[in-house]
Amino acid sequence: VLRVGRASLFYLSLDGAQAGVWNADGKRWEALDNDYRASIKKGLRVAREISAPAVLVLPMPVAAAGGGK
Repeated sequence: VLRVGRASLFYLSLDGAQAGVWNADGKRWEALDNDYRASIKKGLRVAREISAPAVLVLPMPVAAAGGGK
């Protein structure tokens, strides 16, 4: 599981074949396209301090209108 700040949670299966994102509104995991697996893998390597910090291309939730007020 990869946590990106307070914004998102992502997972990558142990064999790297499946990836997903936590849908906070629906309170469930949703599968992601294979396009995001490499970014999640890179993010996990950064989190484990194996790789240098890098820009990750991942789907992020959109903030509610009005800034949540």
